[in-house]
Amino acid sequence: MKLVLSALIAVSLATSVHAQDNDKTSFSVAFNTDAFFGFNVLAGAGIPLSDSLSLDFYGLFWTTNGFTTGNTATGGGGGAPWTEFGGGVTLTPVEALSVSLYVGVLSGNLQSQNGRATLGEAIVPNLTVAYNDGMFEANVYAGFYKTMFAGADHRGTVNDFLHYWTSAGYVINKNFSVGVHWEQLINTAYPTGSTSAGTWNTNYSWIGPYLSVNLPDNNASLSFAGGLDVLGPTTQEHFYKMSIGLNF
Repeated sequence: MKLVLSALIAVSLATSVHAQDNDKTSFSVAFNTDAFFGFNVLAGAGIPLSDSLSLDFYGLFWTTNGFTTGNTATGGGGGAPWTEFGGGVTLTPVEALSVSLYVGVLSGNLQSQNGRATLGEAIVPNLTVAYNDGMFEANVYAGFYKTMFAGADHRGTVNDFLHYWTSAGYVINKNFSVGVHWEQLINTAYPTGSTSAGTWNTNYSWIGPYLSVNLPDNNASLSFAGGLDVLGPTTQEHFYKMSIGLNF
């Protein structure tokens, strides 16, 4: 679980924190911020079932005002923060490779657009593949955020998101790794009746280098990535993201 959590939602742009003691339970926390999602916190728990299989649970919440029922125009705080809870299994066929299959449940307001807290507004099937052989590291993530309830006006005003990325890099030593990160977020369900109805809208397409500082003796890592949004000025010209990861 410790290996995978660092790759789950780009909390650490490289799989820099290695799994330790596969026969023991694990718990990890990551504090993240980026140019789109803002500040968010991810926690994960792993329970080993065998040397190559674990049962995992995770929780994630975002604090960005635009993801709540708050008034974004006035900058006021909001309730119903976007919150994800889920779980699944992680397969480790070989020491350097892990594959995680998860399903999460979203609660909040962002996807259903109900203007109020909605329990189970969306489901999130997601896949993470992580690799680290001590010299090279890579991870691939894909998740589909599918709304379960239409908006309060019952006109199909919803937000469905397809979120995916890949990163690959070189492990300099046990403390440093560098590489390249590419990530996209696409809204696959524009509101019915809008000029873009029935079309997919790319929210961002990021690419740039990352640096990961790893402290295996302290079960901690610090990662930073930055670069360009290839969509240009139609969204944001640049992106950045940082993560602080702690493993217990």
